[in-house]
Amino acid sequence: MNALTMNQELIWAAANDVLDLDSLSEHQESVLVDVACLLLTRRFKQQPTLIESPSAATRLAKTWLGLEPNEVFGVIYLDAGHCVIEMVKHFHGTVDSSHVHARPIMQKALEINAVAVIFCHNHPSGRAEPSASDKAITNHLITVLKYVDVRVLDHLVVGETVASMAGLGMM
Repeated sequence: MNALTMNQELIWAAANDVLDLDSLSEHQESVLVDVACLLLTRRFKQQPTLIESPSAATRLAKTWLGLEPNEVFGVIYLDAGHCVIEMVKHFHGTVDSSHVHARPIMQKALEINAVAVIFCHNHPSGRAEPSASDKAITNHLITVLKYVDVRVLDHLVVGETVASMAGLGMM
């Protein structure tokens, strides 16, 4: 049996709910994640995802970053109707920090004509509590993006739950 046949059988089992997820090897899990990412990318291109409420943004951020083993800072770029244009994981860090820079975020927003953004990052510790550095970088990015008329709608901190800095009155 070749690798393609094995992967097809794995995908069939997953699609038909006959797969014991706890018995997956690291390679099998990687194959399923790759297929899921391809499907999500295709879905985004065919049917834009509308962020119609804070809870929709929260669900998206939790799904996108919730299982990352190290801290990742991502940006959800939105059009004027709050449909997702693109989601980019800009910065990858360690288990408790990542360094965030404004320049690539601004460049991407201008490149794809984003009108608004939602920042997201995970706390691998599971504590979804914004830190002092989270507040500082958010304020810095808000200031920088204001110069190019890109609104920052929220900064979501993903842990076991998701904290909205806008919802907490921190922005």
